[in-house]
Amino acid sequence: MPSTYTPIATVTLASIGELLFTNIPQIYTDLVITLSVTTPTTGLGGGMRYNGDSGNNYTTYQLRGDTSSATSGIYSVDDTARIGGQQEFSTSIINVFDYASTNKYKTHLARTGAGQAGFTWIMGGVWKNTNAITQLAVQNINYPVGTIASLYGIKAA
Repeated sequence: MPSTYTPIATVTLASIGELLFTNIPQIYTDLVITLSVTTPTTGLGGGMRYNGDSGNNYTTYQLRGDTSSATSGIYSVDDTARIGGQQEFSTSIINVFDYASTNKYKTHLARTGAGQAGFTWIMGGVWKNTNAITQLAVQNINYPVGTIASLYGIKAA
């Protein structure tokens, strides 16, 4: 990772559920999450919840392509910040911008590639809440045991 990235935590999924980061320090400008699905899985899209918010307070825009087609779409009222379909040895890099701010909605940009399946996802969205993000859960009911997520803080330039 670039020298401006500070490791905060790494979580390895030990049983089916979510990858949870808590007590996120409020000393960085942005967050980066890397997600690595290391064994084959079926492809339900993943999502994030901030501060345990499961209300319909998220909007996500998507671009998706594979070896034969491309699609786009919007999830205008949703209960997670979608991050794309993690499957078949996929890797995601997710940026959460200005997460500690208390005067604006939070936005994210997720890029996911699933090499064996030939999928590429680009998803961006907003959490319609001005609270600082202190907890972040990465969720997908199909993440296999051994899925790894790392959280980094980006220092101000």
